[in-house]
Amino acid sequence: MKILIHWAHEHTNPSPKQFESFWGRVSANQSIYTLLLRNYDIDGGVDFFTIMQQFLKRICTLELCQNNIDMRGAQVFGEILSSRDCNLWKLDLCGSVTSNNLWKETCSALNNPHCTLFSLDIQGADIDDECMDVLSYALDNNNSHLKWLQILDCYNVTTRGWESLVVPLQSHTSSLESLSIGAYNGPCVVNDSIAVSLSNALASNNKLRFLRLTTECLTSTGVGVFKRALQNPHSMLEELLVPTKLN
Repeated sequence: MKILIHWAHEHTNPSPKQFESFWGRVSANQSIYTLLLRNYDIDGGVDFFTIMQQFLKRICTLELCQNNIDMRGAQVFGEILSSRDCNLWKLDLCGSVTSNNLWKETCSALNNPHCTLFSLDIQGADIDDECMDVLSYALDNNNSHLKWLQILDCYNVTTRGWESLVVPLQSHTSSLESLSIGAYNGPCVVNDSIAVSLSNALASNNKLRFLRLTTECLTSTGVGVFKRALQNPHSMLEELLVPTKLN
């Protein structure tokens, strides 16, 4: 297995012909199965995803970090994720979601039975409660294979959005096994109320094995509610990470 890591110099501005030539050669390489693309301006993404369409269906791991993906690029990428022959199973979009569009396209793909994605990392995304509702619906769908989900430093999500995300964890249809949520240095939204909802979900018969809460708003009361969940024989939780500094 080969891994291609590509960083662009901050002053690099390739011509359209150079852009197409380079990524055209990459997409023709049959031995690359992992692409880590960081801090590279793909100028919205529509040309990049169009050139790389067949390649992105073939690879297993994709990291698109700080890549400036816009609405048109998100639509093309969503079509790739939803295609029958897409084999992508790990996706990292840290810092690339500059609007709700890519998030919604990704969640729509999760509802597709052909989508093989089981690991999704969203960090620093401009997502909101409505986007969390879309994700919640996807996780509560029998078609979703997602097992590992990380949503950190998304400051437009309120307590209501996190509550929406917790709902499918109480369902037998959710396949999630690992969940990391929250943010430091932002609005206090992952609080004791969210802890209670998570505790209730863990006490039910679900598959969650790892839970990490990143927050400055949890009190000792919020941490204490997890005791009941951990003592419940139906809980599958193996590792719980909560802040050491509590209010």
